[in-house]
Amino acid sequence: MRKFRSWWRHLGKSLVARVNLEVTRRLNGRSVILPVVEGRKTGIGGEHWMSGLLKRLLESEKGGFYDVGVNLGQTLAKVKSLEPGRSYVGFEPSPFCQYYVGRLVACNEWSDVTICPCALFDRDTLLPMSGAATGHAAATLIAELRPQKQSATTLVPAFRFDSVAETMPPGRVAIVKIDVEGAEVEVVRSLSGLLIRDMPVITLEVLPLKGDENTFRASRNAELKSMLEGLGYVLHVIKKTDDDHFAGVEAAPHFGAHSDARFKDYLAIPRHKLPALLDSLLA
Repeated sequence: MRKFRSWWRHLGKSLVARVNLEVTRRLNGRSVILPVVEGRKTGIGGEHWMSGLLKRLLESEKGGFYDVGVNLGQTLAKVKSLEPGRSYVGFEPSPFCQYYVGRLVACNEWSDVTICPCALFDRDTLLPMSGAATGHAAATLIAELRPQKQSATTLVPAFRFDSVAETMPPGRVAIVKIDVEGAEVEVVRSLSGLLIRDMPVITLEVLPLKGDENTFRASRNAELKSMLEGLGYVLHVIKKTDDDHFAGVEAAPHFGAHSDARFKDYLAIPRHKLPALLDSLLA
């Protein structure tokens, strides 16, 4: 009987992984249809703080939303549930994630969505990406970040923003989200022209220091801090409540120089926008 139950569970998991379904969930007061592809769907129930942050940013910042590192569309769903008419551009090199997000957009009939099937980088090339074929959330283009945890790699296209800029929707970019598992330096370098032109607010995840990777991560985090400050940004850490809701921001003098994963999410605010934006974020 025990062998039978084990076989039955294995069969059930195998069948779920081969069936494409749709489920409906509520997000920020709206219904969102989530496709299930090969047993996987985007998780919209986590990162409550992101919805709180985005609500305030979308109210104060008018213009396009750039999402660098779409993954399975977690941020896309939050943006469209808060403001369906906001222009959204996502950059995602993983073939699985590209397919999934295409299904997500079609199921919900979202408009003004552009998915650029590439990574943003500081040169035009093909790069090996671990975890790209399965859309793993920790997939990275920077092999040195996890030298002991390399999975099968897929070659993915990477472009400078200037190489694809003409294909982007017109208009000012107001908000940029960067979640690229360690490639933040290359992304900011690639976007530097746009950042100087539009001075969007930037939300970004910066991986905390960890074990043997401390020296490499610390040096890159310090370089990222220097680049952003040189572009006219002031860095703030995003605060969260114990139940993961948005609790404001505070100055981040130790940006990227810590090992506590609770403080890995930051907001880079253009210096000239500080007083007004801080008022709206702390209200």
